[in-house]
Amino acid sequence: MEAVRIHEDTVGRVPMFAYTLLPGVNDSEDMADELAQLLMHKRPPGSPRPFVNLVPYNPTVAGSEAGYVSPTKKQLRDFRTLLRARGLRATVRWSTTEGRALTAACGQLAAAEELPATATSAASVGSAAQEAPGEGLLTRQLYRASSPEELLSLVREHARKLNGIHISAAFVTLARAKPGSGKDLLRDERFRMLLRRAEELLPDQVGAQACANVIW
Repeated sequence: MEAVRIHEDTVGRVPMFAYTLLPGVNDSEDMADELAQLLMHKRPPGSPRPFVNLVPYNPTVAGSEAGYVSPTKKQLRDFRTLLRARGLRATVRWSTTEGRALTAACGQLAAAEELPATATSAASVGSAAQEAPGEGLLTRQLYRASSPEELLSLVREHARKLNGIHISAAFVTLARAKPGSGKDLLRDERFRMLLRRAEELLPDQVGAQACANVIW
């Protein structure tokens, strides 16, 4: 904390402290007291209040083995309230949960073990390709589609299953594969299906990131 204070004095700004919330581990009132005491210690009266950015824990293999679970929105809001009641500025970084379906959310990026290319693993890949796509698998298929034709075929096949993350992945793939082709796409019924599904999900499931991808 001494280094933090030196940094603050040097740059003239209060640092942001990221706090990963783990239900049952560090979300109690006692933990809020400890955090507030740590960050408020030796701060002169009238000085800017420390800023805490609450980060939801995103599932990982190591975390699951340790028994960690992701907090609910209520648990995040409740802990934010505890911190604010103790004089801290606090927000929740809701956007860090985006990418969970691709195991690419905040804290989930890690090297995966590379398996040998054996007949067994090849058979597993074939089996996985034939199964009904779950949310994560469908997201990967949409994002990795090699052409607009492949992408739009997936849209037609799974139109009623598409959620906000799927919509975002689809628009990213289309923009990457066929930039500036909006007029051509509008003549394709499958693309219009994608637009209608996005409209159905607004505003509850299609968030700011998906909208940005549409504009892009």
